[in-house]
Amino acid sequence: WKGVSTIEKANLVLVPVLLLVLVVSFGRAVSLEHASEGIKFLFSPTWSMLGEPKMWLEALTQNAWDTGAGWGVFLCYSIYMKESHGVVKYGTITPMCNNCVSILAGTTIFAT
Repeated sequence: WKGVSTIEKANLVLVPVLLLVLVVSFGRAVSLEHASEGIKFLFSPTWSMLGEPKMWLEALTQNAWDTGAGWGVFLCYSIYMKESHGVVKYGTITPMCNNCVSILAGTTIFAT
């Protein structure tokens, strides 16, 4: 095996394929007969929970672990950054893309 270069080449194929599988699964899930009931349940919050500080702490903790910040993945991302890349830009885009994929996956799950 050739180490990191092999992983990079595998990820160039596997990550887009995985995203394609998720998008196709999403399309199939939302086309099911009672998908709207699950989606409605997913996006119907319990408004009283928004006043609970513990809920906000758990949500922020989940987001930190989900983006990989809790695992130090951003250190790995930083290896590929050049000085000309905007740290703030990538520090914003990465969590936003992560949250979009999470919403897509959650909707896929709740629609089934």
